[in-house]
Amino acid sequence: MGGRKRTNLFMTQHSNIPDAETRKREVEQLRASNCQLELVSLALDEVIAMVEADLRQQRRRRLEGKRSPTTQQTNPQNSLN
Repeated sequence: MGGRKRTNLFMTQHSNIPDAETRKREVEQLRASNCQLELVSLALDEVIAMVEADLRQQRRRRLEGKRSPTTQQTNPQNSLN
């Protein structure tokens, strides 16, 4: 780089602290965004739980279909279906 001196941009930049009203408004916006993200997260958790329940039911049906006929006759749950 020859004799050129590199300057650190972070040392030359000064950040301006926003006024109280701007800070208050931005904090409220961040809280609203956080709430929306929490709601999306909960919705995704519910979808995941439904998919997991469906997969468990599919596995149960598949495993019950593999049992021998004598085992199926002695299972009290089969008489309920």
